[in-house]
Amino acid sequence: MASNHESQEQQIIYRPFVPTDFDQICRLIARVWYADGSHEESFLSGHIDASYFLSVSKFLYVAEKNGAVVGLIFAGDGTAYPENKPWRIIEVSAQDVADTEIESDYFQLGAQYIQAEAELIDAFRNSDDPRSTWEVTLLCIDPHEQGKGIGGRLFALAIDYFRTQHASGFFLATDDSCDVDFYDYKGLEQISSADVFPDQDNSVSAYIYAMEL
Repeated sequence: MASNHESQEQQIIYRPFVPTDFDQICRLIARVWYADGSHEESFLSGHIDASYFLSVSKFLYVAEKNGAVVGLIFAGDGTAYPENKPWRIIEVSAQDVADTEIESDYFQLGAQYIQAEAELIDAFRNSDDPRSTWEVTLLCIDPHEQGKGIGGRLFALAIDYFRTQHASGFFLATDDSCDVDFYDYKGLEQISSADVFPDQDNSVSAYIYAMEL
């Protein structure tokens, strides 16, 4: 008899991203990281993040359950891919609406997370570390589906892809709003960290994790 975990795993389809997944991915990101915002803040933040990460990624995979996207993993090597330009246009448009139409400090808080991680990424990419080329740009799992092996399976698919690219390793940026224990469990090494809000007490931190292949 199949275990519950095996039954749950059999319900999941792992497949490449297609553009019609975009709206579902926006909603997934909004549920995971922006549920504390207003409807407008959450909606725009989901669109900004989804379009940005699509614009900087080459490997795009999703996990689908009963027709719904319940997880995703994106990866890239820092290259500006011409085919991704439409996603960049969507990101800029959504960011412009957030900056000009919505009077809220909410987006500035998100920008501080992005800035802290971007500085860590730039420093690592400019190092001599052989793991600094390929990056897991985004890993996101529906909160109701966590603990069922979806993240681990998506992570394994990305690692398989990195190996086809003859990568020496890979890295990712994350922060305390994510389950950083997952990366420790997967055997990644914490390389660096920085305070997201350095002027505040009890600031959350951003991190770079890396792994050899």
